[in-house]
Amino acid sequence: MEPRPLRKGKATAALHQAPQDPTLLLTIAKLFWAERRLPQARDHFERAIKLDPTDGDLWAFYIKFAQAYLGPSDADLLLELAFRREPPRGGQLWTAWRKAERLRFYADPKGLFLAFVESLSDPA
Repeated sequence: MEPRPLRKGKATAALHQAPQDPTLLLTIAKLFWAERRLPQARDHFERAIKLDPTDGDLWAFYIKFAQAYLGPSDADLLLELAFRREPPRGGQLWTAWRKAERLRFYADPKGLFLAFVESLSDPA
């Protein structure tokens, strides 16, 4: 991993090149999370989810962030928002985890998603 000053510069340059990339916004949110700059992290999570509301990775990391720093009621609200229209179906980590666990047709999709959230590690 790059030293902290280089990460910030590279993230800024990448954001100028692709401001509408949800994966980039997720990466920047995780950088802010690791630096404990929580309001900025939350803003970037929300921007990423607005761009791609079906990406399971975005929702999972945002829910993990909420469990750690915003409280269980906010995490529950985010889980409900994630499943309001349909369950999250995209995202590299989410789809790979689902396939590895062979749980594509799980009876409780929210329970499955929470198990995935718990399997994620903090970015710190």
